[in-house]
Amino acid sequence: MIRLGSLAGYPFEGPRLLGGWTPPQTAAVYAILYKPQPDTKPENYAVIYVGHAEDLCAERFPFKHPRAACWISRAGSKWKLYICTYEVPGGAAAHREQIIRELTAVYRPSCNQQQYDHTWKDAWIGEYSAAPTTAPVTRRDPDQRPKNGRLVSPERVVLPRRPIRTRRPLMRSLVLSSWLSLDGYSFDPGTEIYRLLAEIDDPQQDEYFVGRLRKAGTHIMGRVTYEEMAKAWPGSDHPFAAPMNEIPKVVFSSTLASADWAGTRIARGDTAAEIARLKAESGGDIIAHGGMAFAHSLISLGLVDEYRLWLMPAAAGDGARLFTGLTPLRLLSGRTFPSGLIELCYAPAGTD
Repeated sequence: MIRLGSLAGYPFEGPRLLGGWTPPQTAAVYAILYKPQPDTKPENYAVIYVGHAEDLCAERFPFKHPRAACWISRAGSKWKLYICTYEVPGGAAAHREQIIRELTAVYRPSCNQQQYDHTWKDAWIGEYSAAPTTAPVTRRDPDQRPKNGRLVSPERVVLPRRPIRTRRPLMRSLVLSSWLSLDGYSFDPGTEIYRLLAEIDDPQQDEYFVGRLRKAGTHIMGRVTYEEMAKAWPGSDHPFAAPMNEIPKVVFSSTLASADWAGTRIARGDTAAEIARLKAESGGDIIAHGGMAFAHSLISLGLVDEYRLWLMPAAAGDGARLFTGLTPLRLLSGRTFPSGLIELCYAPAGTD
């Protein structure tokens, strides 16, 4: 294990030699390293690239990655490259990208095409309680030159000698999960496209979707969606049922008298205040399932950190739209499945 990041950092698995490494099928942040002085200081590593992926298997490791040529050039040989990985609790792309920005600001990895200022937000740092026990990591390549052209000697991450406090969890993200037709209409129960979804047989997508559900810390929904799910999932043997039944749920409603679905509580107060409390809690991300009125409320209040849109291979022609006005977005990731289903993950434009 090695720690990367500001202060005590994040606990990355590794480093391990990149050549011959078989990546797991999981979402993670990763860093490419090499040893600048392997003979005299074999315990030191330089960070030359950081990235993240929804599926590490799709990154074309070890040496078909788009930036692999740069890695090999910096290390001098592909057999001198190392990799370490960190599976972010909750697994949301927005969290992984936030960590990438921090690591890029700290280490200035020369093979990353986009760099960030050497300043970071308070949320990146958090609080700590236990001293790290890993080898030092150089902040930048030993021969990286700043704008003034002078040579910069290797710089180590400072590991404090005094006891330090445990990192606070990052603020949880609210991920709005929505199923849409190719022309942007939502899946309302009783519609033709809703029935079409039930006919799709895609074991690969089912397995992936269950993995997504299990990474949630809390499921939230409006009253209508709650009533539909509360009828469908308890007692069901469908693969989606277990994570929906086991993970805590919050239903937002001012009219629902009681919530009998195990693990569910009712939120009757101000939506924004309740979401703020949920985001401050520890655990996996908050997954919002709708319905449409609830989704529109979250969007209009600016509470959505990530849009996880599932596109059906069909057009509806009419229906209710998720977005009712111009909504600039920034693509985080995309994934296709054998059935033609597509997962597209976006963050609101202008967010980190």
